[in-house]
Amino acid sequence: MKAAFLVLLTLSLLGSFTTSLAQEKTQSNLTGRINKLDTVAVTVFREPDLDSSGQLDQNGSLSIPLIGSVRLQGLTTTAAEQLIESKLKDGYLVRPQVTVRISQRVVKTVSVVGEARQAGVFTLPGDRPLTLTEVIAMAGGPTDIADKKKITIKRGSTGKIQVVNLKDILNGKAQDVILGSGDVINIPEGWF
Repeated sequence: MKAAFLVLLTLSLLGSFTTSLAQEKTQSNLTGRINKLDTVAVTVFREPDLDSSGQLDQNGSLSIPLIGSVRLQGLTTTAAEQLIESKLKDGYLVRPQVTVRISQRVVKTVSVVGEARQAGVFTLPGDRPLTLTEVIAMAGGPTDIADKKKITIKRGSTGKIQVVNLKDILNGKAQDVILGSGDVINIPEGWF
């Protein structure tokens, strides 16, 4: 009975993630929140000499003619348009019309190793956080011999290791864990 519940939960999580991933792919490369090192295109209507594009620098900025380096990291494309328009209005253009598009995103990934049905590397969505249960569902769930009480997460940002009890998360006794880029999830083999 518990195995059937886990299978249904896994399929449900995987189905909802697949739908949101398909929607994200159609929208995320054009608009959304601008992340560090994304490639961004800025177009100024009827002013082709002011158009610019490129990958954001380490500070999350892009160099734009007339106004110089503008920090875009963390802004939505709409907020970036408004910021650039306000800078161009300040002594350069009367009514600038700016379009900002994300032409390429830097891909962030997590890895699942060990006793997962389909271990591998999985891409994190750019517009929302991804949790441990979602990533394990993407990996097909744990195998029958997996130890679901001692899953480890090695954090890509710090290298620290966190031990997580998946059974407690699924039973509502513990909170799900939000993952970050470079995290490695290890599902160990259980001892009988």
